[in-house]
Amino acid sequence: MSYYNKITKFLIFLVLLNSFTAAGTTGKISGKVVDQETGEPLIGCNVIISETALGSATNLDGTYFILNVPPGSYTLKASMIGYGSVQMNDLQVIVDLTAKADFFLNSKIIEGEEVVVTALKPTVRLDQTSMSAVVGAEDIENLPVSEIGDIIELQAGIVRDPGGGFHVRGGRSSEVSFWVDGVSTTDSYDGSSGLEIENSGIQEIQVISGTFNAEYGQAMSGIVNVVTKDGGQNFSGNLDIFVGGYHTYHSDLFSLASPFSNWQSFSDNNNNGNWDYGEILYDLNENGMWDDGEVFWDKNGNQQWDGDNDTESLNSDVGYDGYMGDYYDYNGDGKTTQPSPGEGNGRKDWGEHEFVMDQDGYTKYLNIAENLFQQTNFSGSLSGPFPGLGDKLTFYSTLRFYNSAGRYYGKRLFEPTGLFGDEKVLPLSPFSKLSGQIKLTYKITSSMKMNYTGFRTEKAYRNYDSYYKYNPDGLQWNYETDESHMLTLTHSLNQKTFYELKFLDFNSGYNQKLYEDINDVPNPVSIISKSELDNLNLEERVLLHTGYDVIDDALRFHVTELDNNTYRVIDRQDQTGYMASDAFQTPAWSFGLGGTQNGRFSRNTSFQ
Repeated sequence: MSYYNKITKFLIFLVLLNSFTAAGTTGKISGKVVDQETGEPLIGCNVIISETALGSATNLDGTYFILNVPPGSYTLKASMIGYGSVQMNDLQVIVDLTAKADFFLNSKIIEGEEVVVTALKPTVRLDQTSMSAVVGAEDIENLPVSEIGDIIELQAGIVRDPGGGFHVRGGRSSEVSFWVDGVSTTDSYDGSSGLEIENSGIQEIQVISGTFNAEYGQAMSGIVNVVTKDGGQNFSGNLDIFVGGYHTYHSDLFSLASPFSNWQSFSDNNNNGNWDYGEILYDLNENGMWDDGEVFWDKNGNQQWDGDNDTESLNSDVGYDGYMGDYYDYNGDGKTTQPSPGEGNGRKDWGEHEFVMDQDGYTKYLNIAENLFQQTNFSGSLSGPFPGLGDKLTFYSTLRFYNSAGRYYGKRLFEPTGLFGDEKVLPLSPFSKLSGQIKLTYKITSSMKMNYTGFRTEKAYRNYDSYYKYNPDGLQWNYETDESHMLTLTHSLNQKTFYELKFLDFNSGYNQKLYEDINDVPNPVSIISKSELDNLNLEERVLLHTGYDVIDDALRFHVTELDNNTYRVIDRQDQTGYMASDAFQTPAWSFGLGGTQNGRFSRNTSFQ
């Protein structure tokens, strides 16, 4: 057996293997060319697809076919010596289907004169064996959609759940198979699409909802088959920019009303941020009651503290119990008019802080006139030939940036540590995405070409949780990164035979976290040696925060001696990091006053 025959048999084997492992990415054109007067078939008539190297000639019965035609709208031209040529416009080629194009040539027409006809969409496609919907690039441009998921959701028999999964005719979302350029891109972890193609890069999308062919493996409910665009011989591009968002005046629905209406403000009368004479009881010796020489609020001017909350209260610098005076009788003397712990310390403690709440809620953030950039989108594409390489190498590229604040907002009344926040209004479900795609097409010969396609998508978002409405920094972040590379070789051996070799390097990753370090928690613990302990300043003191309460001048390091001359050290200066979501006592059915979401998750799917 000659070397050439061995190569040919090996390539035929690859063609057979590929037919079972790859989805269709091209269609077929077939038809018949006859003499318009006699109806006799015309033999050897050339049928060419304009602006491509694809074409065929009719056989003995006047029929022809053209294989391996990418989906799209084409112009065909039939010509033969002694006959006028006929041009057919707008012939639609669909993946895995055959487009019919019959020509009738007239010998009476002056040679060289051309007749132009327009192809009609067939009412019934005889070769279609499955329930499917096909959306082309032109249709996508005219649809009011911005994501590929919006296109899929519009098709009959398909619904989309809140998590973004697609259900075909009542099936599970994991039963849908996703294909891009003839290669399966289904993420085996959860059955979702591992590649997210932007609308501007799609040549055709085919959604099959029933009785699909055996070429689509591991699918039970439906198929989503996407074919991406190739670069053309002329430079072209587009740029889409839009901004907008939500609009409402329903402050009762989108409210920021305080859930802590019983909290009172400081009486910072001169608004200097300090608590001065006339504003606070100075408990200088910190004995929990007023003594001679300590300043108090002498309302009646008798130069003595009367201990009467009605006429001479200890003002609004209240204690940890949230009341003026010793409401809970901490010292057990039966009196409630003396200062309670924390009262008179000049700090914002529990019960003595008042939030500034907007009666209109956060509707101004959902007002297009005031906040036009709730959502922003910048996307564009550029395609054409590489300079200096003629028609050998072409490219098609897309880039998109999308950012949305969402329609839910909260107010930073608290930090995750339980301390009071800066009261800044923040989105509770922000979302951002950056994606890019580039496709290179190199024509090695007139019958052989190679494609390289690269995809990359990065997402960052938070999932809405109303519990964190007043502690938005406690919501964890979700990160998605998809990056894949695809290489395709297409070779036409003759008019009837071609083969394709495909290679895919697929990577899809997902991370869910709030802090980078899993050990980032308040009061970190370490085990150190005696020499390391000697290098610490064990007399250093810090303000130790526990929720809303503040304990002054606590030792920074808490040291416990262990065996083998080692020491367990708790550093109480670091109060940030992961905390229990219910770290601070919260009444049932109310918003969180601190804490964090503590779930951490990471996974990566890759295959070749």
